[in-house]
Amino acid sequence: MTGIDPQDEPGAAGESRDEDPAGALEATARAIERDPGNPRHQLTHARQLMTLGRFEEAVEASAKAIELDPEDPAPWRAHAWALRAMDRFEEAVEASGKAIELDPEDPESWRAHAWGLRAQGRDADAAEASGRAIDLDPDNPRSRKLRVATLQSAVPGASDSGEEMLEIATQLIDLEPDHPDSWRALVRALHSLGRFEEMLEATTRLIGLAPDDPRSWAEHARALRRLGRHEEVLEATTRLVELGPDNARFRRIHIAALARLGRSEEVLEATTRLIQLDPDNPDSWYEHARALRALRRRNKALEATSKLLELAPDDPRSWYEHARGLRALGRSEEMLETTTRLVELDPDNPRSWEEHARALRRLDRTEEVLEATARAALLRSNRTET
Repeated sequence: MTGIDPQDEPGAAGESRDEDPAGALEATARAIERDPGNPRHQLTHARQLMTLGRFEEAVEASAKAIELDPEDPAPWRAHAWALRAMDRFEEAVEASGKAIELDPEDPESWRAHAWGLRAQGRDADAAEASGRAIDLDPDNPRSRKLRVATLQSAVPGASDSGEEMLEIATQLIDLEPDHPDSWRALVRALHSLGRFEEMLEATTRLIGLAPDDPRSWAEHARALRRLGRHEEVLEATTRLVELGPDNARFRRIHIAALARLGRSEEVLEATTRLIQLDPDNPDSWYEHARALRALRRRNKALEATSKLLELAPDDPRSWYEHARGLRALGRSEEMLETTTRLVELDPDNPRSWEEHARALRRLDRTEEVLEATARAALLRSNRTET
């Protein structure tokens, strides 16, 4: 489950300001016993449950509040946040959409809607919703942070959106100069504009403000990587893994840094740990297979690519890596079967046809080799022209 995003709406997400959240929850439960038909008690109960990370119960409590008062947008909004925390994105967007239908001038509902759309991968829609939130509540830092996040996702690298992001981020720093989220917004804006030296300065400031937040180090590593400072990238990703040792995404970032420096033994050790953490994720096996191949552990590499095919049979990367594993072992007939499937799945990738040509060449199928290499050359020339 995703849980609540650190930049999310405090009121909507149900963050309690009670010093004793568990005690407050018990008090609300007693209030519900005394007055079970009061929707405000159910709504408060849902928000307190979210604060404690009890999202499934929060979904039930917010649904009960909706049942008691279906015309109030607040329970729908709380329901949306709880559903999103459970990775039930489609239902979350439906709930926030209902909140907007009931009160289209409520910026909190638009913020909830934008976060839900962003979680669904509907970046353009999320950017539109965040624009509505900022129109309704332009001075609220949460609206501005959300706007930066959705613009970055919707049109990464677009100069016009980057300039808007930079303007908003600058305003945020003026309003909250010591808040990490203000600097995080600036980092996103500078990245979008390709201003990587300034981005690095901003991530350094971000680390100073939030040294134990893994996101600070992830952004710092990204800035360093853009500048080609790979030894420092490794230092940053090492700290990232220290802060989140059980986070598979952090380990993948660290593995990429190790691989860039050619430290294959360490890559293998890291991918082995990654598989323990995330055994059913194809990316874990993909990185593991590549590490084994780099160390010329060919049989083990083929075992890894076989597992990769099992987990992601429609991903061209699975077939490409499996073909390379078979090639290393001299299993040409099986390699050809694999590359035939590869070009079916990924017919517009020159690498697919180049690997297919290698398989055909091993079997002395000269005419087909010429056809495959010509196809690869045409695809590469088209990419260069584009």
